[in-house]
Amino acid sequence: MARDEDGAVVGGVQGFISANWFYVAMLWVDERVRGSGVGSTLLRQAEQAGADKGCTDAYLYTFSFQAPEFYRRHGYEMFGELEAFIEENSQFWMRKKLRAHP
Repeated sequence: MARDEDGAVVGGVQGFISANWFYVAMLWVDERVRGSGVGSTLLRQAEQAGADKGCTDAYLYTFSFQAPEFYRRHGYEMFGELEAFIEENSQFWMRKKLRAHP
C-alpha cells in the first residue's frame, strides 16, 4: 500500500503467484495522486516481489477505459483482447518478462 503524508491510503497493489507467473490482480491509485509516480512505484515493487519469489513473467488484464498505456509504458505487451467486453470497451490481457527463465 502507498500512504500520503497524513497516513491515508492513496494506492495499493495485490498479486498472486502461480508456477513461475506473477498475476497483478489489482492496482489502484487515488485520483488525487495519479501522475505522481505512486502507481509506477507500486507496480515495480510488486513485480520485484514476484521476481524475488522465482517468477519469470507477470500478467494482468485491464480495460480500454482504464490503463493499457500505463502498462505499456512499464514494458507490458498485449497478448489478447476481448472486444466489446463491456459495451464498446475491450478487455486487454498483457504480459511482461520479469527475468530470464532458469
